[in-house]
Amino acid sequence: MTTQEYWRQVRFKEAELKERYPSGFLFVSSTNDPMRNTYAGDAVEVSLLIASKMVTEGTAREATAEEIATSVRHGQESLYRSQAAQLRSDGITRVILSKTQ
Repeated sequence: MTTQEYWRQVRFKEAELKERYPSGFLFVSSTNDPMRNTYAGDAVEVSLLIASKMVTEGTAREATAEEIATSVRHGQESLYRSQAAQLRSDGITRVILSKTQ
């Protein structure tokens, strides 16, 4: 594939995605490709241009609803852990109380 063909495909894919994702962002899931050192199932939110390039190159595909939910949950958990670690380093302990019925 020539450089011109590559960018033609990227722009075509970007226009196609723009119709479905007017926000300009979407979640993609990586594909397993040992030659490019990518592993299947890692979902991340990216711009339409980045998604178009990744899909054209075969390193990603549009993520499923389940992959998106897992990615969002993992991101929230990571954020919580990093905030808790920062608080601990500042000498603050976070206590979560739950109300039992």
